[in-house]
Amino acid sequence: MYCNQCGAKLPDDSKFCNFCGKPTVTPAEETVAAPTEETQKAVRQKPVQKAKLGEKKLFGKLPLKWLPVILGGVVVLILAIVLISNAVEEKKRTTILGAIPDPETFFGVSGDHDRYDSWHEHNIEFETADVTKDMTDAYVALLSSSEFPFVLDDTIDHFGGGMVRYIFRYNGSQELYDAKSRQIMVEYNPSYEEVVVNILNSGNFELVPIKPYASDSVSEESTGPAYAPDPEFFFNTGAAEKGDNSMTLVLSGTPGVTVFEYLSVLTDSYGMTEIDSYTEAETWQWRLQKGGDETATVSIALDKRGDGDWDLSFIFGENVTLLQAETQSGGDGIPEPEPAPEPTPTPEPIVSEPALPDPTAFLGGVTPVEDEPADTSGWHVYYRLEIDDGWTATHEYLDLLSDPRFHFELSDHFSNTVLYLNSEYYFFDYTGEESITPACDRYYSDGYQDFSSDVFIWIQKNGQDEYTSISIYYSDDLLVADLGDRASTVPGSVSGSSGGSSDSGGSNNNTSRPCNICDRTGDCQTCGGDGYLWSSASDKEDRNCYSCRNHNGKCTTCNGKGWID
Repeated sequence: MYCNQCGAKLPDDSKFCNFCGKPTVTPAEETVAAPTEETQKAVRQKPVQKAKLGEKKLFGKLPLKWLPVILGGVVVLILAIVLISNAVEEKKRTTILGAIPDPETFFGVSGDHDRYDSWHEHNIEFETADVTKDMTDAYVALLSSSEFPFVLDDTIDHFGGGMVRYIFRYNGSQELYDAKSRQIMVEYNPSYEEVVVNILNSGNFELVPIKPYASDSVSEESTGPAYAPDPEFFFNTGAAEKGDNSMTLVLSGTPGVTVFEYLSVLTDSYGMTEIDSYTEAETWQWRLQKGGDETATVSIALDKRGDGDWDLSFIFGENVTLLQAETQSGGDGIPEPEPAPEPTPTPEPIVSEPALPDPTAFLGGVTPVEDEPADTSGWHVYYRLEIDDGWTATHEYLDLLSDPRFHFELSDHFSNTVLYLNSEYYFFDYTGEESITPACDRYYSDGYQDFSSDVFIWIQKNGQDEYTSISIYYSDDLLVADLGDRASTVPGSVSGSSGGSSDSGGSNNNTSRPCNICDRTGDCQTCGGDGYLWSSASDKEDRNCYSCRNHNGKCTTCNGKGWID
C-alpha cells in the first residue's frame, strides 16, 4: 500500500505512515494510485518552507521595505499634477484672444518713453508736445472700431486741466484668463504733455504694428475750407478772453436757447456734424467737425460761473474761418469796442540799488528769533508773532514786496495744511537789471526740500500753540531798506526814505491797487476758488481748504475783491 499523504510505499497492514506520520487508509476503503517515480523524487527534494520570525509587514500585507518606493511614487505624482496645472495656466495666460493697435507705432514714439511689461500688464507712458487730443481721439476711435474686440466703457473728463481718461473692456466671445473691470486705459494729460496706455491681461492680447497717425488717421478726402459764425458778432458781445484760435464770452441770464441756435447754424448752414457731447451739472460741452477733416473742428463749452453769469468758450480748428455773416435772432452784430485804457506809467524805483523792505522795521521793530546767514548762501531772519496779527502782517509785507518799484516778481506760491499747521510758501525773483546771487537753503513740506530763490518767504500758522512764524530768506546782494512800519508803509505811497517810521505815509490808504497774491482774480490760489481740496472726481471727503477765508474760496488778502483798498 501507499501513504495517501506523502505517497511513500508502506506495508499493507500499516496504520500510520513511517515517513510523514499521518494515518493511513486501507486499500478497501480507498484505492490510491501509486505515485510515479517523478512524483516521489520531487517529494523527497521539496524544501521545507519555514516562516521568518519577527518580519514586519505594511498594513499587514506588504513588507516595510516597500514604503520608500510608495512615498516616492506619491511625490512624483504630485509633481506631475503641479507641472500639468502650471502648463495649463500658462497656456491660458498666453492664449491670444485679440489684437491691440501698437501705441508706439501709432503715436510714433518708439524708444522714447517709459515702459513696463509683465505677464499681466503692459504699460506705455510717453511725454511729447507733438501728441494732440485729436491724435488721442483717433487712437480711441481705432480701438472702438470693429477691427478690435473692445468696447469703450467709460470716458472720465472731469479731472481738470483738460485731462481725459478712456476705459475699454474686452468684448470678445472667449473667456479671459483673469477678467478685469477694464482691459485698456488710455489717458491724455495736456498739462504734462503726456499720454499713458495701460493694458491688463497683456498676455491674452497681441500688439500689432499700425501706420502712424499722420499716415492714415486723417481722411485724405479734402472737405474744402470750413467756416463758422464769429461768436462775438453772433452773440453781440466782445470776448472777455481771446487767443489765436480760441475765445471766451461772458453771458448773463439763460443763454442756453441762443447757444443751441448757434449749434443749429453750424450744422444746418456750415456743414458741421456733432461728433461728441458731454453734460454734467451746470456744464455743457460739444465738439463738431466738418467731414473727416480733423483741423475743421469747433469745440464749445458752457459753464456756470460763481457770480451767476456764464462762460461760453470756443476753440476752433486751424482750418476754420470765422465769418461775421450770422447773428442770433434779433441781434445786430458785435458792439463797438470800448476805448483802450490809458497806459500805466512805469513807477520810479524806491531805491537805486536792489533792495528788500526791512521786515523788522515793517513789523514795528519786533525782535527776530533768528537773524543769521542761511546754511548755503544768503541770509535768514525768523519771527514768531501773535497768530492773527502775524498772519495779516505777513500778507501785508508780501503785498509791499510785490510793488513793481521793488522789481520783485512772484515766481511760485503754494500752501498745505497738516492737522493744525497751515503753511504758505512764496518765491520771488528779482527782475531788475542788476545780477544777484540767490539764497539757497531748505524748507519742510512733505519732507525737506532744497530751494534757490532771490527771496523766499515761509509763513506758518500754528493753530494749537496760537502763533504765526515767519521765515524770510534773501540774497546777500540785496540791500535791506528801512521804509517804516506797517502803519506808515503802504504800497503806492512809499516815500523812499531809508530811516525810521513815518507818521505821514498813510494818506493814500484808500487808493485801490491790484492784489498780487491772487493775481487779481480774487480767488484762493490753493483751491482755485472752490473752497475745497478735491480728492477725486466726485468726492470732496470734507477736505476744506484752509488757505482761504472761512473756506469759501476767496483770497485772504483782498477778501475776494482782486484789489486792495
